[in-house]
Amino acid sequence: MSSPASATASAMMSGLQSRRASEPLSAIPEHRVSVSSPSDNTLNQQSGTIEHKKPWYSFTMRAAIVFLVFSEVALVAAILTALSYTSAQSSNADAVGQGTSSIKALANALQHDASFTVKNHMDSYLRKLYGIGNNTASLVRRGVVNPRDFDTILPLMKDFLVAANVSIMYYHFWINSTLEDVGVGQIMYSQGNFIQNTGGRITYWFYNETSNQAQGLLSQTAPGFQAWTRPWYKDRLPLGQPFVSPIYFSVVQSRPTIIQSLTFSLWDSSNNFVGVGPIVFSVYDLSRVLDGLKASSTPNSLYYILTPDAEVLAMSGLGADQSTLMRPVGSTYALNSIFTYNDTAYPLLNISSATIFEYSGRNLSRDFVDMEFAVGDFLFQVTSYSFANYKWIIVSGAPATDYLGDTLILQDRLADRLWTVERNIIVSVAKPTTQESRPGEEGDEAVGKSDVSKMSGEMSGMGGSRVEVWKRVDAGGGGQCNGKKERE
Repeated sequence: MSSPASATASAMMSGLQSRRASEPLSAIPEHRVSVSSPSDNTLNQQSGTIEHKKPWYSFTMRAAIVFLVFSEVALVAAILTALSYTSAQSSNADAVGQGTSSIKALANALQHDASFTVKNHMDSYLRKLYGIGNNTASLVRRGVVNPRDFDTILPLMKDFLVAANVSIMYYHFWINSTLEDVGVGQIMYSQGNFIQNTGGRITYWFYNETSNQAQGLLSQTAPGFQAWTRPWYKDRLPLGQPFVSPIYFSVVQSRPTIIQSLTFSLWDSSNNFVGVGPIVFSVYDLSRVLDGLKASSTPNSLYYILTPDAEVLAMSGLGADQSTLMRPVGSTYALNSIFTYNDTAYPLLNISSATIFEYSGRNLSRDFVDMEFAVGDFLFQVTSYSFANYKWIIVSGAPATDYLGDTLILQDRLADRLWTVERNIIVSVAKPTTQESRPGEEGDEAVGKSDVSKMSGEMSGMGGSRVEVWKRVDAGGGGQCNGKKERE
């Protein structure tokens, strides 16, 4: 049995349903329902977890990533820099090589000019001596001068010597028939500056320029003067043909002197052999130009002269004191061979002389063409000069650094600068890479939060968006979706 209240409620519901059934569809009100995606809450929970708790392996992974990034970038930078460095070095080497070749050519030209200067000085010096000796021999040959008339021949010899304006040791004549010897010049050595007669008396004569006469200063008994035992002696040379003596030494003066002689034969008007006239000169006078060349050349330049017997005859930088070139042998001296000079005290002399000795076929007396050499750190040039029967070998040289010093310094500087560039490139590339790949703890947290927030935003923009659903409520209480959805 129903109560009055129940009956009233039933009546109201029936009336409401009847009313809605009779209303058109357009009159049904819209009901908007907001539906939130469940992924929103999930991402918020994950974000909170990431922000407040880091996994144990996060540092290890970060370190591995940093290492990989750094190593790859550094490797690429190193490879690129190495390629650039190699290319620059190659270009630099080509440029320096071209400069070096040009400078070597210049060095060879300078050394050739120096050798020519030495040769020209020697030739000029010896031709002056030749003029003195040959003029005197020609006057004797034509009968203009009597070689036994000392008062006549000595002033003539002196005038020839002064006119030639050349420095010599001694100029004398040895008379074959009387074994007398007469001459002008400085006192040289005990056997060459006297006049000896057949009576076995040695008389020293000096020319008095005031009286224009030869005066005897000292006379003493002595054994016969045997000219044929002297280094300068050469028997019966044709008229006008000189002879250059081997090397010998004067030991009368305070220090020994290296000397040579240019010898002529005297013939009278009847073509009879009269005697021998040597002009004795010091090797220093012959080669004094070496010191002048060194003074005007590079700091370490060396100029020297060799004998055909592979002995060092003269060397720049010694001046008149030639004791470095000789060694005592009994009562006299001998020249040092090229093998005496070691590569420690005389590196350029040691290397160049040995090279030239081999180049000549170990025989410096034979003819060989002039040549330039580059051995080790040295550049040198060899040329030969011959006069009459004798040959001198002239060598000009210097360390390569004397000519290439600026170029070699430039090469070293460029290499240093290229290495600096390589180092700076690696550092400049690796440093920002390290900073970006290995942030601090605060940076890690900030980056972590930012990444999570960004991820949440992207997720909410996709599957986590709100959806508006339009529903129609019919009289039967069943909801039917009209199928229309919109994304905000």
